[in-house]
Amino acid sequence: MPTASSTFIYIGNFVDLDPDETNFTNENPNAIFKTFDRDDMSVVTVVQNDANGDGLVQENDRGQTPDTFTYDIGGGSVTSGLDNAARYSVDYVDETGNTQSTTVSAYQTETGDVFLRFPNDLKVSSVTIKEVSSDGYANITHAASSTTEVVCFAPGTLISCPDTPRPVETLGVGDLVNTLQHGPQPIRWIHHGTHPLEGVARQAMPVMIRTGALGPGFPSKDLVVSPHHRIFVGGNGQLENYFPTEALAPAKSLTALRGIRYMMGKKEITWRHIAFDKHEVISANGCWAESLLLGPMVLQGLTLTKRRILNDMYGPVKSGGDALNGPTSYACLSVGQAQQHIAQMSLVEGQGSAA
Repeated sequence: MPTASSTFIYIGNFVDLDPDETNFTNENPNAIFKTFDRDDMSVVTVVQNDANGDGLVQENDRGQTPDTFTYDIGGGSVTSGLDNAARYSVDYVDETGNTQSTTVSAYQTETGDVFLRFPNDLKVSSVTIKEVSSDGYANITHAASSTTEVVCFAPGTLISCPDTPRPVETLGVGDLVNTLQHGPQPIRWIHHGTHPLEGVARQAMPVMIRTGALGPGFPSKDLVVSPHHRIFVGGNGQLENYFPTEALAPAKSLTALRGIRYMMGKKEITWRHIAFDKHEVISANGCWAESLLLGPMVLQGLTLTKRRILNDMYGPVKSGGDALNGPTSYACLSVGQAQQHIAQMSLVEGQGSAA
């Protein structure tokens, strides 16, 4: 079982912030709307236990079996399932005495313990939790920062369009983009943001896919994507020897292959997200990769205003899942499933070479 250690701030034991486990929303967030001084907080090392190795620590909502936190707040080691997670707007007093504002992630275990995670390992002497910034988490990224992992491209990525490939940052709503299944389709929604990478765990760093790493000409130039961005495999010239059927595999699951690696050393990165009427597969730097799927994992990282805009734009969730523009265009493999395919085929190739 993969584990990773993170430094959180423990603020105490509280009533259940999420008493209704039939949804991904916290019904009682105001229980922690208060000011916590230095004496109320303690720095704690929390081990996040990812039971199925999918890169996520999941809550206990909607019948999910929760992954666990292991920690010691003074009474000995405790292991407890993750009950809920949300992001909160806070004011904090920094180490120099200045008052600042930011957004933090708050995690509550099934035993009621609540931990805060600040961006960039900020040092604080007090914090005032004011309001919910975003809610609806189904899980959190294993060993990652509080920023939710979503499907995104780095600036400069060339997106295949009917007339000519265009840098992703030049595209706008309504522009046509070539898709694998449905031909040219108009962009419905675009989002971008800059995310810090200092102190972020290796498996949450951007993934670089070198030219030709997926097959001859795929991609046609180096491609940088977020680690959970799913890449088309098993067809159209991309990793056909490793995957028997067409599917989508997270980029981070492919890092055992030559020419695919995590990008270490970057301090921050700006991501661009593109959504269509449906979940599509598009060509980015000559590589077939998914467009943005507007599911719970994406919506949880947006402000409430943006989530309302998307709900008004797309209407009720369509059949086939929880995504506003779902279902997915192809079967989606977990990190573990994709890694298993690669390991099996690597073993077969090794036996063939030995023969």
